[in-house]
Amino acid sequence: MLLTLITILKRSIIDFTALFFPSVCKKCYTALNKKELYLCRRCLTSLPYSRYEQFYSNPVNKTFWGRTKIEFASSIFLFRQNETVQNLIYRLKYKNDPQCGIFLGEIAGHIYINSTIFKKADIIIPVPLHPSKEKDRGYNQCAKIAQGISKVTGIPVENNLLQRVAPAHSQTSKHKYDRWLNCEESFRVNNNNEIKDKKVLLIDDVITTGATLEACCNKLNNLKNINLYILTIAYTEIE
Repeated sequence: MLLTLITILKRSIIDFTALFFPSVCKKCYTALNKKELYLCRRCLTSLPYSRYEQFYSNPVNKTFWGRTKIEFASSIFLFRQNETVQNLIYRLKYKNDPQCGIFLGEIAGHIYINSTIFKKADIIIPVPLHPSKEKDRGYNQCAKIAQGISKVTGIPVENNLLQRVAPAHSQTSKHKYDRWLNCEESFRVNNNNEIKDKKVLLIDDVITTGATLEACCNKLNNLKNINLYILTIAYTEIE
């Protein structure tokens, strides 16, 4: 309870500070220079980068072994409760801050192009939201991340090739098998001819069990000669 109150207070301070002093670091509250956004250089470099893009047998890639066909998967950061990465993702998803997604996507894009394991994709596909959820939020946070990656890499984003046809239900209290059942029939592929024979980079914000991404990959793998790569902003382990 105390930890929850502290978290709420910290987020309130960040939001209040950003309202009246928008050009301050969202972690240490020092003034940002003209080339900095959201975080100062020191706080940006101190984030918990996973470095998973550097080796094939990383925990994110292993998540999909024996479950669905992909070429490689990685995450940019480790997700830690009440720390900066979680706060940035919270801003993106719940504080009507789509620019934060582009910011995170640009970080991801630079790491992606410097990886020796990722092969340059032909298209980027963000994990879609159900239309009702996207209408409520005002945007798809994964699409904003994909937009930032595209700015760095030049790879086009295709927002309509993968569609969510069933609303997402909360996954928080579900076990792995229940999460899989919840996601398996949630997606549909449109315009199949535009995706076949392509290298596809699939984008999500946070990966836990990988059930949502697995369901997306299963649909995409029904197409001819697809090479799938997965990149998420953060990775969190779950019991």
